Amino acid sequence: MVNYDRILDNSEISSRTKGVIERFLQLIVAMSKEASSLSLTNKLKLIIQNTGLKNMYLSDKSDKSGMRVENIEELVNAAKQFEASHENESMNVTNEFLSYVSLESGEEKTKASDDAIQMMTLHSSKGLEFKVVFLVGVEEGLFPSPRSLNEKLLEEERRLAYVGITRAMDKLFLSHAESRRIYGKEQYHLPSRFIDEIPEHCIENRVNNIDSSNNLVIDVDHQTKKFMIGDRIEHPKFGKGYVLNLQGNDDLEKIEINFDFLGRKWLILSLCNIKKI
Repeated sequence: MVNYDRILDNSEISSRTKGVIERFLQLIVAMSKEASSLSLTNKLKLIIQNTGLKNMYLSDKSDKSGMRVENIEELVNAAKQFEASHENESMNVTNEFLSYVSLESGEEKTKASDDAIQMMTLHSSKGLEFKVVFLVGVEEGLFPSPRSLNEKLLEEERRLAYVGITRAMDKLFLSHAESRRIYGKEQYHLPSRFIDEIPEHCIENRVNNIDSSNNLVIDVDHQTKKFMIGDRIEHPKFGKGYVLNLQGNDDLEKIEINFDFLGRKWLILSLCNIKKI
């Protein structure tokens, strides 16, 4: 729980800013008390009125202000319809409506055009199904992410992969890039371990297509050295992983490894006791 008194007592916050924060907190507390006994539709109307959101857009003369007012009115209408269709059900209507809006809005947009493609995160795809699904960026370092440093976090991402895979009713396409630029740096990722965990009889086709336009360049000198990008290695302390990158030469050569449970690490090749497996 946020300690609001501590925020307001912070000497680094100006008096003017503290006043704004205090008024905002008072507004939230007052609306929370008043809305607790109201219906879903009246809760929305209360929020719109007390925040002045609709009036702000009505006074705005920009091109998008009219559309925003219509969106607010449509939200209230959607709440009314939702309440009417669930009036005899025992549930928290407000929570169910929020879940409905987040999950169903994508489907409603798709119906507007037969050729539409719905883009979403794996989290927001829960509960939905599509005839054809594309999962992109299925790579080590992305999915699973470098934050999956232990088996518990890795298992969470594995369950998320299952969610994405089971959204497909007829066809599922998984893709991974040979290289990609992240934060201005070229990075090389291996196919995700989640792909290898799919039973072979469930895979219809594997396509390895490297487009020369990607400008993937690998130092030729590395071809004659002990390790290459993509090699599976083992370190006595950090465990097993894959070689992602190599830089430098001789005693100054560095190697980047994506360890299974520790994520990415740069090591001095001449000083680390790693072996190819």
